[in-house]
Amino acid sequence: MYLEKESTTLELKERLTDSFLKTVSAYANYGDGCVLFGVADDGTVLGVSNPKELRLKIENKINDCISPLPEYTLREKVFEGSVIVELAVKRGWDTPYTYQGSAYRRSDTSTVRVERQEFRRLSIDGSGLSFDQLLSTEKNLAFNVLERALKQAIGISKFDQDTLRTLGLIRNNSYTKGAELLADVNQNTQSKTTIIRFGRTISEFMDRANYEYQSLLNQYEGALTMFDKWYQPYEAVVGFERVKRIQIPREAFREAVANAILHRRFDINGVVQ
Repeated sequence: MYLEKESTTLELKERLTDSFLKTVSAYANYGDGCVLFGVADDGTVLGVSNPKELRLKIENKINDCISPLPEYTLREKVFEGSVIVELAVKRGWDTPYTYQGSAYRRSDTSTVRVERQEFRRLSIDGSGLSFDQLLSTEKNLAFNVLERALKQAIGISKFDQDTLRTLGLIRNNSYTKGAELLADVNQNTQSKTTIIRFGRTISEFMDRANYEYQSLLNQYEGALTMFDKWYQPYEAVVGFERVKRIQIPREAFREAVANAILHRRFDINGVVQ
């Protein structure tokens, strides 16, 4: 009896079937893993009758069906007097590794096909570029908000195309997604911040502002404007003294908004709320 149970990193196969190729895709895309041939799902060691022939078939199937070719090793192991074949697959960096045009991942002890958005993320990871480095289809972008912010923050005296190149907002003479997100106006439907001031319950909207199709810098400033509108410091009389108090530290709110905007995934649908 093979003691180790099936898991996200181990699959047991009684015999060779093409379904193992989905697992090869999953391991190559997300993390190292092994497939053991000659072991039933319940751990019963059945062995294989012709390990050399089996290894050749496995190798041919991977080479013919997985694209690009992942890094893997095949070896024979003797367990309880029976020969089993171990296929060890390494995680690769040229994602997505596909089988019949689809990419897969492990979910507990099963292998499932990834959704379109996750497939896109694997493609971005495999390109060696982050989302903001990908090229944009936008051709005419203005950066007045960014220019004003840079002059105020670091005192630049000149703002031109070279400035954008230095910031990585122009690559191969095209705007990047980062440029798109920082432009005064853009068509990126995934770049949106919604700010709501609730009443006593989340069903009561006391105030609301939507910032979309515009610079992330505007969205950030818009959130701070909403905060300043509703959460100004106030004074309370305590005994014989007036004490200055705040409901929420502005620095904490500012940091939360900045983190929400900077660390969100712009390659998937959603908004900062």
